[in-house]
Amino acid sequence: MDTEQSRNGFFLPTESRHALVGSNGLPIHVQLGLTPSKGFLKEKDVWLNYRRNYFEVSCHVALLSAHGPGSSKLYVDQQNQVASFHLDVSAEYCDGSDAGLIQFTSQWNKGPKATPTPQLVPLQTGATRVFFKRLQFNRATPNNSRRIGVKKPCRIIIQLNVKTTHGTTIRIAESVSQPILVRGRSPAHFLKLAANNHPMPE
Repeated sequence: MDTEQSRNGFFLPTESRHALVGSNGLPIHVQLGLTPSKGFLKEKDVWLNYRRNYFEVSCHVALLSAHGPGSSKLYVDQQNQVASFHLDVSAEYCDGSDAGLIQFTSQWNKGPKATPTPQLVPLQTGATRVFFKRLQFNRATPNNSRRIGVKKPCRIIIQLNVKTTHGTTIRIAESVSQPILVRGRSPAHFLKLAANNHPMPE
């Protein structure tokens, strides 16, 4: 059953890619608190999404220092000064190939749509919350509703990147979701199968 506790386990713990420090050389710890706000359900320990349904991810981003308030300047690997922070969202199959995401600019409009754009995160040290809204997977999972055949689940990837004062982009942290099966059929389709005593696909 989909509960708040299970949604909190939807994303794996944050993985750091590069060290972030203040101008005093003391470490700044990055935390990504990620929750699927809507669009997913859990059945038999498997996360599901219906491709035509919008989904949303809430991202709580925190920069923490064990030594009190941080400095006004931050650096990656003690040498690249941070100009800005950005969050990116993408999707890939569990074999590493691109799964594709699209984002609608209006909730009730079928267009325009585009690849999700990075979200500016207004951080020095402290915390803020960012939302990725009106997202859809570009296609359903192959073999998503067949009893026979290898299913190819995908996962969502959230990355926190910095743009340095030299204009380069460096990934400093990321978190990935649990595997997701994306069904092309709507929930009403499966309810109709059950009502007509047809076997439900696995």
